[in-house]
Amino acid sequence: MPAPDDRPAFRLRRYKQCLTPALHKRFNRAAGLLLGICYFEAVLIGNKSSWLWSWFPFGLVGIRTLLLFLAALSVFVLRVAQLHLGSRSSSSPFQTFRKEILSLKVIQTFGWYAFSAWLFGEIYIWSASKEANLGWISDGKPWERNRLNERPIYLRSVFLMLTVVQTAIHLCLDYDRVSLPVSKRKHDDVAQKQSPALPQKLPTIVKPMEELRLRIPALLRAIGLQTASIATVGPIIYALFIRKRAWDITMFCTNLFSNVAPATDLSYIPPYHISLIWRSMTSGFLLVFLWQSSNAVFSAFFTQEPLKRGQPLTTESIVPNEALLDGLKSTMEVNRTFAFWELLYISNYFENRRRTIYTEISRSGPSTWTLVMQTSLAAIQAIQTRITEYQKPPSISNPSQQKPNVEPLPRLVPNLRQGQIFVSPSAPSTPMQKIESTIGNLAKSLGQSPPSRNITPIGLASPGVKKLSNLAGQKLLTQAPSQQSELNPTSFKETLNTHLQNFIRSPLGYPFRQPFARRINAVAFGTPQGYSDVFVILNAIEALSVLAIASLKEDPYGKVATDVGAIMKAYIQVLGTLYQFVEGMGVHWTDIEGRATSEDVDLVCTKLKEGLRGMVEAFEPYAKDFGIEDKIMTTARGVAGEG
Repeated sequence: MPAPDDRPAFRLRRYKQCLTPALHKRFNRAAGLLLGICYFEAVLIGNKSSWLWSWFPFGLVGIRTLLLFLAALSVFVLRVAQLHLGSRSSSSPFQTFRKEILSLKVIQTFGWYAFSAWLFGEIYIWSASKEANLGWISDGKPWERNRLNERPIYLRSVFLMLTVVQTAIHLCLDYDRVSLPVSKRKHDDVAQKQSPALPQKLPTIVKPMEELRLRIPALLRAIGLQTASIATVGPIIYALFIRKRAWDITMFCTNLFSNVAPATDLSYIPPYHISLIWRSMTSGFLLVFLWQSSNAVFSAFFTQEPLKRGQPLTTESIVPNEALLDGLKSTMEVNRTFAFWELLYISNYFENRRRTIYTEISRSGPSTWTLVMQTSLAAIQAIQTRITEYQKPPSISNPSQQKPNVEPLPRLVPNLRQGQIFVSPSAPSTPMQKIESTIGNLAKSLGQSPPSRNITPIGLASPGVKKLSNLAGQKLLTQAPSQQSELNPTSFKETLNTHLQNFIRSPLGYPFRQPFARRINAVAFGTPQGYSDVFVILNAIEALSVLAIASLKEDPYGKVATDVGAIMKAYIQVLGTLYQFVEGMGVHWTDIEGRATSEDVDLVCTKLKEGLRGMVEAFEPYAKDFGIEDKIMTTARGVAGEG
């Protein structure tokens, strides 16, 4: 029997161990739906010669389904690898482009889409009938040599162009982000001196299938537009940039794997037959539909609430609140975001679990409530920290340390004479002294003689140049006032500004615009990872406010009441910092709308005011007993009344 000291240490379950199984279950459900979509496409692209085998899953249709599922699963792998939950925190699209154009994300995105397009193309060509004439070698007449078939080359080139377009759309529209729903519930019944709005029934969440059904029209429009654009512009791009290179690569591969030596000459006219154009449109539509549906299914299933069998994810943990605190303090965006989202659900809808946050005080270190309050306030006060860092002037180091060592220039003349300077110098004796004396006399004569009227560039010029100069001066003096004003530097600057404004207002100037909302969100909510933290902040505000108000009836030890003043003070400070920053942040000259508003800032301010209003109405009668300063209560009442 091992000694008590030799027993293995008890290891608490981390939040990641609670979240990962739930995400795996959602991944499997999404993959099951995607498998059905792949089966539908496998039936469409298959041979219809047999009624039974054209849809029977245990045959060629099943093989095509599994291969198409592998092509679609590559999109899931891409989404998991680059998953993030917050929006990009950049001031303009061009800034985002500069940041990500040289990153591994671009190569990874193109690589996975290229693999998916290649696999889909091979499946489609393999499944086509013989009448489609999509083989590598085109059989010629008996007296002709076999010829390399250009029809599949064009089809594969279309899939490559669709890959480039899909990669650009994926990065520009930020398909890697999973947008989580923001709670907009208010605590109205607090005003009636009741417990805060703590409904026992969970809110209605849009189910994945319902969300997908609502997105079908928009998806079909986007797929049709993308496919039609490639079908229109694709033949031109193929003929100008792709055709010769694709032909040479295919010829090289054919010689490696085929004993037949086809003709190597390339025809002058590409094989733009109506049947091939139609096949490129239909196959391209199916490929883009597979990509877009994969992205839509992934997002629909991963935006579900942080619950498992109707209970919080950490319920099955040995110590649920320990696992939740581990997620709240996590540095990983996904774990931290879902942990604060779960805290919001616990504070609003699970009374028994909420009570444990108040009662768990017999633990080593701070109580559960103290740790929840500290992590929530840290997320909220990070707004103030980021704004302060942004407004801090750049540090100026010691100028003496930056003073460069300037070496003296070489001396061109001798030192000044010392002693009797009015005595006439002695006559030069050496050749160098004679040269110095001659140069000195010449310089003194130029400086002492009166200036000549013709010592000017024009005066030294020839008579022909003088005549042209006089004519140019008269021409400038006789110009119209409007033409003369254009030569004014101020007028030139105004003209340049007008052209810049017109460019910014055009579609080409969109990437360079810096809207007010993007600029202020990047400063107030931006994280070092480059994404917004506003979802975590909103959940932290609402969860902390509800926990504070509910403690009035559910906290048996009165520990929370002593911290209400600090919570209200933090809310007031963050609100004041946000208001001052919004007022001081001017509208950038590239912002064509000119609206100094931000939806995220307004939502955060509304949540802070609602929390202050609820705490004022709940704790005002007991403010002196709980040690809440009159100044804080008065300020909170005034700030909350503005909303």
